[in-house]
Amino acid sequence: MKATITIEGDTTISLPNIVEGDYGYNIQFNVKQNNSDAFDLTDYTVTFKASKYGQCSGTEVNQIDSACTVTSSLAGIATCTLLSSDTETYGRYKAELECTNTSEAIVLTASLGDLIILEQNP
Repeated sequence: MKATITIEGDTTISLPNIVEGDYGYNIQFNVKQNNSDAFDLTDYTVTFKASKYGQCSGTEVNQIDSACTVTSSLAGIATCTLLSSDTETYGRYKAELECTNTSEAIVLTASLGDLIILEQNP
């Protein structure tokens, strides 16, 4: 699954619906600048996060807080593999990608829209 995001200006993307308890999904993020050029991820760590809607403001807990693998720094490509613990609770989640510059302590966050984890049929 591929997802293109713009890190300097939030871009909503379409994330896959996932069944509760499923795992092993690889989501590839193509991080872009506002001018559509690749965002250079050299010296950045990339984290895919998702918190469940309906939590009180300020009390959000990330259901998913997964480090991504930067597969091509210059091309702005990072990949996240979802674990079983990431998908253990069904619901609608607010997803975002966080890019942190490790040398300059800069954190950039892009809102990705909704991630839906569907209830598993008994």
